[in-house]
Amino acid sequence: MSTATESVLQGISHELQQQYGASAVLLYGSHADGSAGPDSDYDIAVLVRSVTGTTD
Repeated sequence: MSTATESVLQGISHELQQQYGASAVLLYGSHADGSAGPDSDYDIAVLVRSVTGTTD
């Protein structure tokens, strides 16, 4: 994983932890396996302990 990708993920992870109490943020897909191209997006899974209220 490139340092740019790592930096992006750290920022996303921090914000998700602060805003939503995420317990883990996982990267999968092309950025995770090193096959990302210039138009690749970031595939992430966010784990939370509980969800209250409704979400869209």
